[in-house]
Amino acid sequence: MPPMLSPGHLDAIARSGLSIGGIWGDHHVDGFDLAHAPAEIDGDFEAILLAVKSYDTRVVIEQIAARLAPGGVVISLQNGLGN
Repeated sequence: MPPMLSPGHLDAIARSGLSIGGIWGDHHVDGFDLAHAPAEIDGDFEAILLAVKSYDTRVVIEQIAARLAPGGVVISLQNGLGN
């Protein structure tokens, strides 16, 4: 499923892609299919990685449920305590 971020982040990723650097070198990826909302996405997905603030999880799950293929899974990635 394409990333869904704030419009400013989407514009920056569309323009420049994503870069990360560290002890394993510098890496860059681009060419993403980007969307502002699940309704803009066509197709069904066998797996969706969901990385949102914990208080947004329920709403986003409800929005993306229709995009799951039969037997598909949502993998919710949370950070911080209490998630």
